[in-house]
Amino acid sequence: MVFDAFRATLVVENGYTHSFGATGDEKAAYKHMVTQSLLLLIQGISHPIKFLIGRLRSAHNIWQHLHHIYFQNSSPSFVNEINAFHSLSSSFSSSKSISNFLDQFDIL
Repeated sequence: MVFDAFRATLVVENGYTHSFGATGDEKAAYKHMVTQSLLLLIQGISHPIKFLIGRLRSAHNIWQHLHHIYFQNSSPSFVNEINAFHSLSSSFSSSKSISNFLDQFDIL
């Protein structure tokens, strides 16, 4: 959704590049979109995962790498995600603040 808001979906997910005969303005707009896409993607990645993608230089290559590692489109993976979500919500105690609850998941 964030990628769509910044029109970065084409670059990140689809690997869009400017055409061979692009004008200077089109190349500048493309460069801006590529830079913005990379920044958006990197901001949403945790520090340990940044080590996994450190040598990748394009948002599309990073997206493909992460998709290859983490994406699972199957019924068992969906059930596993639902179970993880329910166990997460059942472990939250309303007597503690949300920030304290989230701190237990901070890995840095």
